[in-house]
Amino acid sequence: MQPLYQKIIEELSTSIVSGSYKPNEKLPSEAELMRSFNTSRITVVRALKDLEIRGVIYRRRGKGSFVSPRRLTGTKIISLVLPHKEGFFSGGMQYVRSITTACREMGYLCSVHYSEKSSRKERAILEELRRHEVSGVILYPIGNRNIDEISRLSLDGYPIILLDRSLDELDLPVVRSENLSGARQAVTHILNLGHKRVGFIGVLDAEPAALRYRGYCRALTEAGLPINPVLTHTRYPGNEADEQAVLGSDAADEILKSLMENEVTACFCVNDLCAYRIADAAKRMGVGVPERLSIVGFDHMRYLSELGLDLTTVAQDYERLGQESVSLLVRLVENPDIPREEITLDITVPTRFVAGSTVVKPL
Repeated sequence: MQPLYQKIIEELSTSIVSGSYKPNEKLPSEAELMRSFNTSRITVVRALKDLEIRGVIYRRRGKGSFVSPRRLTGTKIISLVLPHKEGFFSGGMQYVRSITTACREMGYLCSVHYSEKSSRKERAILEELRRHEVSGVILYPIGNRNIDEISRLSLDGYPIILLDRSLDELDLPVVRSENLSGARQAVTHILNLGHKRVGFIGVLDAEPAALRYRGYCRALTEAGLPINPVLTHTRYPGNEADEQAVLGSDAADEILKSLMENEVTACFCVNDLCAYRIADAAKRMGVGVPERLSIVGFDHMRYLSELGLDLTTVAQDYERLGQESVSLLVRLVENPDIPREEITLDITVPTRFVAGSTVVKPL
Protein backbone atom coordinates (compact mmCIF):
# COMPACT_ATOMS: atom_id res chain seq x y z
CA MET A 1 0.00 0.00 0.00
CA GLN A 2 1.30 3.46 -0.91
CA PRO A 3 2.45 5.53 2.12
CA LEU A 4 0.16 8.49 2.72
CA TYR A 5 2.98 11.03 2.58
CA GLN A 6 3.78 9.80 -0.95
CA LYS A 7 0.15 10.29 -1.93
CA ILE A 8 0.34 13.89 -0.69
CA ILE A 9 3.57 14.44 -2.65
CA GLU A 10 2.11 13.06 -5.87
CA GLU A 11 -1.20 14.93 -5.64
CA LEU A 12 0.49 18.26 -4.91
CA SER A 13 3.02 17.64 -7.70
CA THR A 14 0.23 16.88 -10.15
CA SER A 15 -1.61 20.07 -9.18
CA ILE A 16 1.56 22.13 -9.61
CA VAL A 17 2.52 20.63 -12.96
CA SER A 18 -1.05 20.94 -14.29
CA GLY A 19 -1.05 24.64 -13.42
CA SER A 20 -3.62 24.48 -10.64
CA TYR A 21 -0.99 26.22 -8.50
CA LYS A 22 1.12 28.90 -10.16
CA PRO A 23 4.77 29.80 -9.38
CA ASN A 24 5.02 31.58 -6.02
CA GLU A 25 1.40 30.73 -5.21
CA LYS A 26 0.72 29.63 -1.65
CA LEU A 27 -0.25 26.00 -1.09
CA PRO A 28 -2.88 24.84 1.42
CA SER A 29 -1.71 25.14 5.02
CA GLU A 30 -0.51 22.17 7.03
CA ALA A 31 -3.83 22.14 8.90
CA GLU A 32 -5.79 22.15 5.63
CA LEU A 33 -3.70 19.30 4.24
CA MET A 34 -4.19 17.35 7.47
CA ARG A 35 -7.96 17.65 7.05
CA SER A 36 -7.92 16.92 3.31
CA PHE A 37 -5.89 13.73 3.69
CA ASN A 38 -7.18 12.81 7.15
CA THR A 39 -3.67 12.41 8.50
CA SER A 40 -1.26 13.70 11.12
CA ARG A 41 0.90 16.81 11.01
CA ILE A 42 4.08 14.73 10.96
CA THR A 43 2.96 13.04 7.72
CA VAL A 44 2.13 16.37 6.08
CA VAL A 45 5.43 17.92 7.18
CA ARG A 46 7.36 14.94 5.81
CA ALA A 47 5.69 15.36 2.40
CA LEU A 48 6.32 19.11 2.30
CA LYS A 49 9.96 18.70 3.30
CA ASP A 50 10.44 16.16 0.51
CA LEU A 51 8.94 18.56 -2.03
CA GLU A 52 11.16 21.35 -0.70
CA ILE A 53 14.31 19.23 -1.02
CA ARG A 54 13.39 18.42 -4.62
CA GLY A 55 12.88 22.09 -5.40
CA VAL A 56 9.18 21.83 -6.16
CA ILE A 57 8.22 24.22 -3.35
CA TYR A 58 9.85 26.64 -0.93
CA ARG A 59 8.76 27.36 2.64
CA ARG A 60 8.67 30.55 4.70
CA ARG A 61 8.52 30.39 8.46
CA GLY A 62 5.18 31.61 9.71
CA LYS A 63 3.81 32.13 6.20
CA GLY A 64 3.50 28.67 4.68
CA SER A 65 4.59 26.75 1.58
CA PHE A 66 4.79 28.19 -1.93
CA VAL A 67 5.31 26.85 -5.45
CA SER A 68 8.91 27.21 -6.55
CA PRO A 69 9.41 29.74 -9.37
CA ARG A 70 12.36 27.87 -10.83
CA ARG A 71 12.18 25.60 -13.87
CA LEU A 72 10.65 22.24 -13.09
CA THR A 73 13.18 20.33 -15.17
CA GLY A 74 15.42 20.23 -12.13
CA THR A 75 12.74 18.57 -10.04
CA LYS A 76 12.75 15.30 -12.02
CA ILE A 77 9.04 15.02 -12.72
CA ILE A 78 7.59 12.46 -15.11
CA SER A 79 4.04 13.13 -16.28
CA LEU A 80 1.60 10.31 -17.00
CA VAL A 81 -1.33 11.15 -19.29
CA LEU A 82 -4.19 8.62 -19.33
CA PRO A 83 -7.57 8.66 -21.10
CA HIS A 84 -9.56 7.41 -18.11
CA LYS A 85 -9.87 8.34 -14.50
CA GLU A 86 -9.49 5.44 -12.12
CA GLY A 87 -12.45 3.14 -12.37
CA PHE A 88 -13.64 -0.43 -12.17
CA PHE A 89 -12.89 -1.47 -15.72
CA SER A 90 -10.24 0.81 -17.19
CA GLY A 91 -6.61 -0.03 -16.58
CA GLY A 92 -6.11 3.45 -15.14
CA MET A 93 -5.76 2.40 -11.53
CA GLN A 94 -3.22 -0.32 -12.34
CA TYR A 95 -1.19 1.98 -14.61
CA VAL A 96 -1.12 4.75 -12.01
CA ARG A 97 -0.02 2.40 -9.26
CA SER A 98 2.74 0.71 -11.26
CA ILE A 99 4.12 3.86 -12.90
CA THR A 100 4.13 6.04 -9.78
CA THR A 101 5.89 3.24 -7.89
CA ALA A 102 8.50 2.83 -10.63
CA CYS A 103 9.07 6.61 -10.74
CA ARG A 104 9.54 6.75 -6.99
CA GLU A 105 12.05 3.88 -7.07
CA MET A 106 14.09 5.74 -9.70
CA GLY A 107 14.04 9.05 -7.85
CA TYR A 108 11.35 10.82 -9.87
CA LEU A 109 8.01 12.34 -8.98
CA CYS A 110 5.02 11.37 -11.09
CA SER A 111 2.21 13.75 -11.98
CA VAL A 112 -0.96 12.10 -13.29
CA HIS A 113 -3.36 13.71 -15.77
CA TYR A 114 -6.60 12.46 -17.37
CA SER A 115 -7.79 13.47 -20.83
CA GLU A 116 -11.17 11.78 -20.26
CA LYS A 117 -11.01 10.55 -23.89
CA SER A 118 -11.28 14.17 -25.06
CA SER A 119 -8.86 15.33 -27.77
CA ARG A 120 -9.33 18.90 -26.58
CA LYS A 121 -8.40 18.03 -22.99
CA GLU A 122 -5.47 15.93 -24.13
CA ARG A 123 -4.12 18.88 -26.14
CA ALA A 124 -4.53 21.25 -23.20
CA ILE A 125 -2.63 18.84 -20.93
CA LEU A 126 0.24 18.46 -23.40
CA GLU A 127 0.50 22.23 -23.88
CA GLU A 128 0.58 22.73 -20.11
CA LEU A 129 3.30 20.11 -19.65
CA ARG A 130 5.46 21.79 -22.28
CA ARG A 131 5.09 25.15 -20.54
CA HIS A 132 6.14 23.62 -17.23
CA GLU A 133 9.05 21.75 -18.82
CA VAL A 134 8.68 18.36 -17.15
CA SER A 135 11.44 15.78 -17.53
CA GLY A 136 9.46 13.43 -19.77
CA VAL A 137 6.00 12.15 -20.63
CA ILE A 138 4.32 8.73 -20.66
CA LEU A 139 1.30 9.15 -22.92
CA TYR A 140 -1.65 6.82 -23.48
CA PRO A 141 -2.90 8.52 -26.68
CA ILE A 142 -6.60 8.58 -27.50
CA GLY A 143 -5.96 9.02 -31.22
CA ASN A 144 -3.91 11.06 -33.66
CA ARG A 145 -5.81 14.35 -33.58
CA ASN A 146 -3.09 15.93 -31.45
CA ILE A 147 -0.23 14.59 -33.52
CA ASP A 148 1.03 18.14 -34.08
CA GLU A 149 1.33 18.86 -30.35
CA ILE A 150 2.88 15.46 -29.63
CA SER A 151 5.45 15.94 -32.41
CA ARG A 152 6.17 19.47 -31.16
CA LEU A 153 6.91 18.09 -27.70
CA SER A 154 9.25 15.51 -29.20
CA LEU A 155 11.02 18.04 -31.42
CA ASP A 156 11.48 20.34 -28.43
CA GLY A 157 13.49 17.61 -26.74
CA TYR A 158 10.92 16.09 -24.40
CA PRO A 159 11.29 12.29 -24.24
CA ILE A 160 7.92 10.61 -24.83
CA ILE A 161 6.92 6.99 -24.28
CA LEU A 162 3.63 5.83 -25.77
CA LEU A 163 1.63 3.44 -23.63
CA ASP A 164 -0.53 0.66 -25.06
CA ARG A 165 -0.67 1.97 -28.65
CA SER A 166 1.57 3.46 -31.31
CA LEU A 167 1.04 6.45 -33.58
CA ASP A 168 1.65 5.77 -37.27
CA GLU A 169 2.84 9.32 -37.91
CA LEU A 170 5.56 9.34 -35.23
CA ASP A 171 8.40 6.92 -34.61
CA LEU A 172 8.15 7.06 -30.83
CA PRO A 173 8.91 4.23 -28.39
CA VAL A 174 5.84 2.27 -27.32
CA VAL A 175 5.30 -0.13 -24.41
CA ARG A 176 2.31 -2.45 -24.71
CA SER A 177 0.90 -5.87 -23.96
CA GLU A 178 0.96 -8.83 -26.33
CA ASN A 179 -2.61 -8.16 -27.43
CA LEU A 180 -2.62 -10.38 -30.51
CA SER A 181 -1.00 -13.44 -28.96
CA GLY A 182 -3.03 -13.05 -25.76
CA ALA A 183 -6.30 -13.06 -27.69
CA ARG A 184 -5.13 -15.91 -29.91
CA GLN A 185 -4.29 -18.04 -26.86
CA ALA A 186 -7.68 -17.39 -25.26
CA VAL A 187 -9.67 -18.21 -28.40
CA THR A 188 -7.54 -21.28 -29.07
CA HIS A 189 -8.42 -22.49 -25.57
CA ILE A 190 -12.12 -22.13 -26.40
CA LEU A 191 -11.72 -23.98 -29.69
CA ASN A 192 -9.74 -26.80 -28.08
CA LEU A 193 -12.69 -27.45 -25.77
CA GLY A 194 -14.81 -28.20 -28.83
CA HIS A 195 -16.57 -24.90 -29.54
CA LYS A 196 -17.11 -24.29 -33.27
CA ARG A 197 -19.30 -21.18 -33.30
CA VAL A 198 -17.30 -18.58 -31.43
CA GLY A 199 -18.32 -14.93 -31.52
CA PHE A 200 -16.32 -11.73 -31.15
CA ILE A 201 -17.64 -8.64 -29.37
CA GLY A 202 -15.85 -5.30 -29.27
CA VAL A 203 -15.60 -1.96 -31.03
CA LEU A 204 -12.31 -1.71 -32.93
CA ASP A 205 -11.72 1.83 -31.66
CA ALA A 206 -7.97 1.58 -31.20
CA GLU A 207 -4.90 -0.49 -31.96
CA PRO A 208 -5.18 -2.86 -28.94
CA ALA A 209 -8.75 -3.81 -29.87
CA ALA A 210 -7.77 -4.31 -33.51
CA LEU A 211 -4.88 -6.57 -32.49
CA ARG A 212 -7.16 -8.62 -30.24
CA TYR A 213 -9.56 -9.04 -33.15
CA ARG A 214 -6.67 -10.23 -35.31
CA GLY A 215 -5.76 -12.73 -32.61
CA TYR A 216 -9.35 -14.01 -32.66
CA CYS A 217 -9.24 -14.35 -36.45
CA ARG A 218 -5.87 -16.07 -36.41
CA ALA A 219 -7.03 -18.67 -33.89
CA LEU A 220 -10.06 -19.49 -36.05
CA THR A 221 -7.95 -19.75 -39.19
CA GLU A 222 -5.40 -22.01 -37.50
CA ALA A 223 -8.27 -24.26 -36.41
CA GLY A 224 -9.55 -24.46 -39.97
CA LEU A 225 -12.70 -22.45 -39.22
CA PRO A 226 -14.02 -19.59 -41.37
CA ILE A 227 -14.32 -16.04 -40.06
CA ASN A 228 -18.07 -15.51 -40.04
CA PRO A 229 -19.19 -11.83 -40.05
CA VAL A 230 -22.53 -12.89 -38.59
CA LEU A 231 -20.74 -13.91 -35.40
CA THR A 232 -18.68 -10.73 -34.99
CA HIS A 233 -20.04 -7.56 -33.41
CA THR A 234 -17.65 -4.64 -33.94
CA ARG A 235 -20.32 -1.94 -33.65
CA TYR A 236 -22.70 -1.69 -30.74
CA PRO A 237 -26.42 -1.38 -31.57
CA GLY A 238 -27.58 2.21 -31.17
CA ASN A 239 -24.00 3.50 -31.24
CA GLU A 240 -22.94 2.68 -34.78
CA ALA A 241 -21.53 6.17 -35.30
CA ASP A 242 -19.59 6.19 -32.03
CA GLU A 243 -16.22 4.56 -32.57
CA GLN A 244 -15.43 4.72 -28.84
CA ALA A 245 -18.77 3.47 -27.55
CA VAL A 246 -19.05 1.59 -24.29
CA LEU A 247 -21.31 -1.44 -24.37
CA GLY A 248 -24.51 -0.57 -22.52
CA SER A 249 -27.18 -2.88 -21.16
CA ASP A 250 -29.65 -2.47 -24.05
CA ALA A 251 -26.95 -3.07 -26.66
CA ALA A 252 -25.70 -6.10 -24.72
CA ASP A 253 -29.21 -7.56 -24.71
CA GLU A 254 -29.48 -7.12 -28.48
CA ILE A 255 -26.06 -8.65 -29.13
CA LEU A 256 -26.82 -11.61 -26.87
CA LYS A 257 -30.08 -12.20 -28.71
CA SER A 258 -28.14 -12.29 -31.99
CA LEU A 259 -25.61 -14.72 -30.52
CA MET A 260 -28.38 -17.08 -29.45
CA GLU A 261 -30.19 -16.85 -32.79
CA ASN A 262 -26.94 -17.77 -34.55
CA GLU A 263 -26.23 -20.68 -32.20
CA VAL A 264 -23.03 -19.20 -30.78
CA THR A 265 -21.73 -21.29 -27.88
CA ALA A 266 -18.79 -19.11 -26.83
CA CYS A 267 -17.67 -15.52 -27.28
CA PHE A 268 -14.43 -13.61 -26.93
CA CYS A 269 -14.92 -10.06 -25.65
CA VAL A 270 -12.45 -7.27 -26.36
CA ASN A 271 -12.22 -6.35 -22.67
CA ASP A 272 -13.59 -7.33 -19.28
CA LEU A 273 -16.24 -4.61 -19.23
CA CYS A 274 -17.71 -6.00 -22.44
CA ALA A 275 -17.59 -9.53 -20.99
CA TYR A 276 -19.31 -8.36 -17.81
CA ARG A 277 -22.09 -6.68 -19.80
CA ILE A 278 -22.72 -9.84 -21.83
CA ALA A 279 -22.73 -12.01 -18.69
CA ASP A 280 -25.15 -9.57 -17.05
CA ALA A 281 -27.42 -9.67 -20.11
CA ALA A 282 -27.33 -13.47 -20.03
CA LYS A 283 -28.45 -13.40 -16.41
CA ARG A 284 -31.37 -11.10 -17.24
CA MET A 285 -32.42 -13.20 -20.24
CA GLY A 286 -32.06 -16.58 -18.58
CA VAL A 287 -29.11 -17.74 -20.69
CA GLY A 288 -26.85 -20.00 -18.66
CA VAL A 289 -23.18 -19.02 -18.34
CA PRO A 290 -21.14 -21.06 -19.04
CA GLU A 291 -23.55 -23.95 -19.77
CA ARG A 292 -25.18 -22.28 -22.76
CA LEU A 293 -22.64 -19.54 -23.46
CA SER A 294 -18.96 -19.50 -22.51
CA ILE A 295 -17.44 -16.03 -22.12
CA VAL A 296 -13.82 -14.84 -22.20
CA GLY A 297 -12.61 -11.29 -21.53
CA PHE A 298 -9.33 -9.39 -21.66
CA ASP A 299 -7.58 -7.26 -18.98
CA HIS A 300 -8.18 -9.20 -15.72
CA MET A 301 -9.92 -6.45 -13.78
CA ARG A 302 -9.82 -7.58 -10.16
CA TYR A 303 -13.14 -5.91 -9.27
CA LEU A 304 -15.14 -8.44 -11.27
CA SER A 305 -14.85 -11.00 -8.49
CA GLU A 306 -16.49 -8.48 -6.15
CA LEU A 307 -19.38 -8.33 -8.63
CA GLY A 308 -19.76 -12.10 -8.49
CA LEU A 309 -18.16 -12.95 -11.84
CA ASP A 310 -15.23 -15.39 -11.90
CA LEU A 311 -14.33 -14.48 -15.47
CA THR A 312 -12.03 -16.44 -17.72
CA THR A 313 -9.81 -13.74 -19.16
CA VAL A 314 -6.39 -12.59 -20.34
CA ALA A 315 -4.32 -10.75 -17.73
CA GLN A 316 -2.15 -7.78 -18.60
CA ASP A 317 1.00 -7.37 -16.50
CA TYR A 318 0.45 -3.77 -15.43
CA GLU A 319 3.37 -3.80 -13.01
CA ARG A 320 5.84 -4.72 -15.73
CA LEU A 321 4.22 -2.32 -18.21
CA GLY A 322 4.82 0.48 -15.72
CA GLN A 323 8.38 -0.60 -14.97
CA GLU A 324 9.32 -0.89 -18.64
CA SER A 325 7.79 2.51 -19.48
CA VAL A 326 9.54 4.37 -16.67
CA SER A 327 12.85 2.57 -17.15
CA LEU A 328 13.00 3.46 -20.84
CA LEU A 329 11.87 7.04 -20.27
CA VAL A 330 14.43 7.65 -17.52
CA ARG A 331 17.12 6.26 -19.79
CA LEU A 332 16.14 8.76 -22.49
CA VAL A 333 15.91 11.63 -19.98
CA GLU A 334 19.32 10.97 -18.48
CA ASN A 335 21.02 10.13 -21.79
CA PRO A 336 19.68 12.70 -24.27
CA ASP A 337 22.42 11.97 -26.82
CA ILE A 338 21.83 8.22 -26.95
CA PRO A 339 22.03 6.94 -30.57
CA ARG A 340 18.61 6.13 -31.96
CA GLU A 341 19.68 2.65 -32.99
CA GLU A 342 20.25 1.85 -29.31
CA ILE A 343 16.65 2.71 -28.38
CA THR A 344 14.10 -0.11 -28.24
CA LEU A 345 11.12 1.33 -30.09
CA ASP A 346 8.62 -1.43 -29.37
CA ILE A 347 8.54 -3.22 -26.02
CA THR A 348 5.85 -5.88 -25.75
CA VAL A 349 4.97 -7.41 -22.40
CA PRO A 350 3.58 -10.98 -22.33
CA THR A 351 0.02 -11.57 -21.17
CA ARG A 352 -1.24 -14.48 -19.07
CA PHE A 353 -4.31 -16.65 -19.61
CA VAL A 354 -6.49 -16.84 -16.49
CA ALA A 355 -8.91 -19.75 -16.29
CA GLY A 356 -12.06 -18.70 -14.47
CA SER A 357 -15.45 -20.41 -14.32
CA THR A 358 -17.09 -18.86 -17.39
CA VAL A 359 -15.80 -21.37 -19.96
CA VAL A 360 -16.70 -25.06 -20.29
CA LYS A 361 -17.04 -27.61 -23.08
CA PRO A 362 -20.11 -27.07 -25.28
CA LEU A 363 -23.22 -29.15 -24.63
